[in-house]
Amino acid sequence: MRESQRANLLIVLSLAAIIGSMAVYASILLSWLRKGSGPTAPAPPAVSADLAAARKAFRARILDARGALELSEALYRAHRAVDSFYVEDWAQSFYGPSEFSKAHDEVVLRKEPLPISIEPGDPKASLKQVAQALAGSPEDRALLCLKAQLLEPSDPSDAIGLYARLVSGHPDTYEAGQALGELRRLAAVKDEGPSEAADDAREALQELMQARPEDAEIFAAAAMAAWQRGDLASAKAMVADALSKRPDQAGALMVDGALAWNQGDSDTALRRFSAAFERDPDDLYSAEKLAEVFDKQGVNREAALPYYIAIYRRQPDYSDGVPVEDTIRDILAARDVSGAGSSPEGLRRDLDSDDASARADACARAGRSGDSRWLDPLTARLDDDVDIVRRAARSALVSLARADPGALDERRKSLLSDPRPLVRAGALAVFAELNAPKTLPDVERALRDPDSAVRFFAHAVLQNRYQDGPDIARIRAEYLARETDPLVLARYGLAPRQPSAR
Repeated sequence: MRESQRANLLIVLSLAAIIGSMAVYASILLSWLRKGSGPTAPAPPAVSADLAAARKAFRARILDARGALELSEALYRAHRAVDSFYVEDWAQSFYGPSEFSKAHDEVVLRKEPLPISIEPGDPKASLKQVAQALAGSPEDRALLCLKAQLLEPSDPSDAIGLYARLVSGHPDTYEAGQALGELRRLAAVKDEGPSEAADDAREALQELMQARPEDAEIFAAAAMAAWQRGDLASAKAMVADALSKRPDQAGALMVDGALAWNQGDSDTALRRFSAAFERDPDDLYSAEKLAEVFDKQGVNREAALPYYIAIYRRQPDYSDGVPVEDTIRDILAARDVSGAGSSPEGLRRDLDSDDASARADACARAGRSGDSRWLDPLTARLDDDVDIVRRAARSALVSLARADPGALDERRKSLLSDPRPLVRAGALAVFAELNAPKTLPDVERALRDPDSAVRFFAHAVLQNRYQDGPDIARIRAEYLARETDPLVLARYGLAPRQPSAR
């Protein structure tokens, strides 16, 4: 009887532990779902203003990769992570690797373009030459970075002061992050003899923490360096002290999560990583761990989405065996974003959703409805931030026009002269698909559009919808002879030229 009671007690305790773990996972998942799905609370005015400015700038220079990356960043800051991913993913394919990488470095990573590149094997330029090329003060961010690069690896002590000045003088920049990583690496060297560089790096990190006690990345670098060199007690003490003073310090939460994870306490680790990421969306360590738990350990794959997007935003080439953008696309494709179904009210809400997947799905449903009442909402989606929505809207408009040809044709003139360049370009593609011969004069007019992106997209329509022949060749040749926009010409492999005097 006593053995049976003991067994029953063990079963009850085991069930309680399982239920407790599930409750932790569920609370984190529900917290994310409250933030990431369905109608969201209005963004603060400053964020809304930033997003409006980024949208306007993107449409003013669609062929410039920086505009797309700035829009993606503004969407991310406005808590529209899915839209942000789609814009960045489109930019990577639309602008090409070189142009995308340069814009990503400058906009997302905030990396300073350096006037002198130092490649392995090149003779080292003198600091005097570098200073002359920059014509800046000795504290110039790029000069500090170049000085650090020019120092011999055999003598890292000289670089520590430069690293510290980069971190303190230029926070939140790519160079500061690289410098902080170097300080952490040097400070993590184990005490196996005299090591002036390690001591200096630890001292530099301590001084940086005192100057900026709330900086999550500086704290994490110092605490993780202590742990890496084998001083686990110091790392734990640093975390406990930081959290006692400020329970929401993101760096301390992340390191505490890492300590809990290392000790097998996954419940505490999840809580800490989740709290750290919520306070610091650039915390890729927490993002990777949370993605691993929700996806790889089978808790809830969709809940891993915001963490994968956070990783992709900063590291588009990240892979854990599968490229991160492929993982994100798989999760997005598996989601049910059909909203309230095909009712007019539900469809209208989905067309205005904060989630691009829902808007694209709603466009497809509107196109299948055969109901011309959706023509105006769909033409509005031709100006969407996200390319998959713009394409879905074009496809839906073609479907509706084939069901009721007159309804869209009534809007032809207004659409092709719409003040929004993406609407003009999208409408041109729709009308060319419906009736290419009738639309050819419109294509010719669009090749003279004042907006260079409209001209570029009109040329794409000419290439994709019209067979080669003397007339098409003439139209194309005349257009290319007139074109002067360097971004357009670069896409055709043509050298920049001065505007015609005519």
